[in-house]
Amino acid sequence: MARLKIADNLDGEPQTAEELAVKTHTNAPLLFRLLRALAGLGLVRADEEKRFHLTPLGRTMRTKGDGAFGDFMEMFLGDQFLPWTKYVDAIRTGKTQFDQLYGVPYYEHLKKNPDERGRFVNGLKQMTKIFNANITDYYDFTPFKHIVDIAGSDGTFLINILKNVPHARGTVFDEEPSIEAAKKNVLDYPNVKDRLDFVAGSFFTDPIPAGGDCYTMKSALDFEDELAIQILKNIRNKMKSGTKFLVIQTVVPDTDEFHIGKLFDQYLFMLTGGKERTKAEAEHVLRGTGFELNRIIPTTYPLWDILEATAV
Repeated sequence: MARLKIADNLDGEPQTAEELAVKTHTNAPLLFRLLRALAGLGLVRADEEKRFHLTPLGRTMRTKGDGAFGDFMEMFLGDQFLPWTKYVDAIRTGKTQFDQLYGVPYYEHLKKNPDERGRFVNGLKQMTKIFNANITDYYDFTPFKHIVDIAGSDGTFLINILKNVPHARGTVFDEEPSIEAAKKNVLDYPNVKDRLDFVAGSFFTDPIPAGGDCYTMKSALDFEDELAIQILKNIRNKMKSGTKFLVIQTVVPDTDEFHIGKLFDQYLFMLTGGKERTKAEAEHVLRGTGFELNRIIPTTYPLWDILEATAV
């Protein structure tokens, strides 16, 4: 539904399968059968003239607009999909199947495949858009003068913070393609652009920008232990003692209750060999790299908690 842009084309414009097939370059009879199945899932509904209408649930499958998650869903249909056909092999061997199938780790694969990188970046942007808009409702950034966002992508996360903290300045740190996107993105925010700097580099090996009194990073603990420790040590090297470090990601509960983080943990292993961590596991990795976990701030967004740590 996302890749064929069915939701985008039906948004505000009910159509028959034949009309929609022209716009989506699909086979009309098979498209009708697909739409009939989607109606059973509550994503579309058909009227008496066999025109299909987008439902509120179906609108989430758009690629643009408020509440759209189509790009996020399409992210899973690119090169991320094939490793799941080897899930049993992963469980038996303990080896990440993406590396086995493509010959390189996922992030190296992104550097060589711009289409896949585009799906990944756009998917993450949609996934974090709602959370980004509300970040200052969950955490008070007003005590800080210089905020550094590590792996800051196109800068949206930090831009939103700076909009709400007008006395602070910020630095986006990420690899070159993301930095170029961030430089373009900030032009739409005249009250922020003069307070935002950009540094290109890899959080694995390159020096992290110094001088911040608050550092943020989404999903810093998503990596397997060796890489997570490498990243955190690299970050800690440029921090003064007492500097705040905010890790934004899910914390998996120790109980048997359903939690989306437990499923995302499986996804991370299949893709990168990474993992989601419990509070105890997060504390262990942070303490071993020079940080003390102060508190965990839950949010209403199921994949994001805020782990506040201090460099010691």
